[in-house]
Amino acid sequence: MTDDPASGLADVRARFAARAAELDDLQNAAALLSWDRQTMMPAGGHAGRGEQLATLAALAHERLVDPELTDLVDALDAAGPALGSDDAALVREARRAIRQATAVPAELVRALSLATSEAQRVWVRAREEDDFAAFAGPLAEVVRLRREEADALGWSDHPYDALHDTYEPGSTKARLDGVFGPLRGQLGELLERVRSSGVDPSSAR
Repeated sequence: MTDDPASGLADVRARFAARAAELDDLQNAAALLSWDRQTMMPAGGHAGRGEQLATLAALAHERLVDPELTDLVDALDAAGPALGSDDAALVREARRAIRQATAVPAELVRALSLATSEAQRVWVRAREEDDFAAFAGPLAEVVRLRREEADALGWSDHPYDALHDTYEPGSTKARLDGVFGPLRGQLGELLERVRSSGVDPSSAR
């Protein structure tokens, strides 16, 4: 840092950008490995790939909860970013990501990554064999861990509110019910019409 406020703020921005870029790299690497698992990876690679994805998830979590990242965000905030500016958006979104990461224990982050990888592996086979029972156990474990994550994040009306907020800030189960609830009956009627038509949709062209 220098005594010149402008230079000091530029330095903070540069250091924050470097950390954000590192987080992006970790998340993009995980996305690529996940894509490869679903498209090109031999079936025998699932165990090792699960460990790789869990390691990347743990590293990303570690970067987010690093106190030095919070210090950089505090420095950006202290500079008084204008409402609606890029810096204001950076501060808001960074604080949200840090708050969520800090609330969830590192062990849970790793356990969730491993559990979802295993569930993905079993689901592929269960879908091919039309065997939901084989998938029920891994799915139950993912649900259990997600509930634990929701409790760690904190919620008021429904556990899913905490989980959905990580993807759609401010959204709630009640809001989703208002959007998708009316479709339930309509889709049920459509499904019944398809079933009674005698036409197999999977063979229709």
